[in-house]
Amino acid sequence: MSDKEQEDPDEEDWMKYANAGFGQTDYSLWDDGEATAESIVEPIDEGDMEDDAQLSTHIEEIPRAPSPAGHKHLVRIGTCDHCLGRIGGKKMFDQTIQQAGENIRTSIIRGDTHLEKIREDNPLCPFCENLYQESELLADIIYDSLEPYELKRVQLGARFPKDQIENEEEIRKRFGAGGSDALKPGLVAEIAKNLSNRLEGVKIVNDKPQIVALIDVLTLTVELDIRSVYIYGRYQKLERGIPQTRWPCRACKGRGCKRCNETGLQYLKSVQD
Repeated sequence: MSDKEQEDPDEEDWMKYANAGFGQTDYSLWDDGEATAESIVEPIDEGDMEDDAQLSTHIEEIPRAPSPAGHKHLVRIGTCDHCLGRIGGKKMFDQTIQQAGENIRTSIIRGDTHLEKIREDNPLCPFCENLYQESELLADIIYDSLEPYELKRVQLGARFPKDQIENEEEIRKRFGAGGSDALKPGLVAEIAKNLSNRLEGVKIVNDKPQIVALIDVLTLTVELDIRSVYIYGRYQKLERGIPQTRWPCRACKGRGCKRCNETGLQYLKSVQD
């Protein structure tokens, strides 16, 4: 028996697998190109973008009143004393809005004297457009229009342009203190205060008025809505011969004849007369 025949039959020839393709790859050690790493894209935080934009434009967020920086900005943009007190958030119980605004302006000017004449540079208040300066004039107009009437209860209202209300609300919520009064009720309250000192025995109410005075701030005029007065009465007719209403003569139909003595009436007296 030969040596080949004496070999173990279970032993497989490794040469059978020489061309099976194990361990093959397309990568060559001799390639000149360099492997490029895959770029990783990281998400960008929106807050970082805002900070970068803020730094690039040199714009800082202005704090709202009643912070000192917020008060300073209100003075810088030309806010009047009434609006400073109305939206500044520093009004005390025993103060008017004008007094509160004057205190705020004094404290700001004490720290920055350059703002002392800022109202001369910006004469138009961005919140009320100087309507508070016309409050006494509007009170005079209302007083003159109510003078011919006898009344005990009056209600005040105001008509504003829509764009003015929207613009005031936007900047008030941006720079004013939270919970501050809007322009419309604030101005009406100021006019009511000036008017109540002149009307004796007349209450300024919010419901069941006898007269409603509507102020048009665009034309500085006042319209009156006078409520009707109803008179109720009762009577007793204790004798016959007096009709309820005027009764024309049956013969002439009210033209006048001998039968009615040219009066045109069936009965000379009536409850209506």
